[in-house]
Amino acid sequence: MVEKITLTLQTPISYQGREYSELKFRRPTPSELLRLRRPNLVAASTLLIATVTGVPQKAIMKMEVSDFNEAALIMARLISPSEEYEHGQ
Repeated sequence: MVEKITLTLQTPISYQGREYSELKFRRPTPSELLRLRRPNLVAASTLLIATVTGVPQKAIMKMEVSDFNEAALIMARLISPSEEYEHGQ
């Protein structure tokens, strides 16, 4: 079963004439996880969020920190589902 989670942003982001008011997450594939060979956790997180939501990474980089933190929690839940990450469903 493919789990999808939608995050409605508290502050929409604009990028190249398009506005993003929500992010629709899906579970990443192992090959997508392997592409995260980046030393910087924030860069890796923005790349993964962009990959699984279809929103450009440069747009993700413009998110408010509270929205980014919520998005990172969703990714953690999708990568390793457990009760620990039940926040924000």
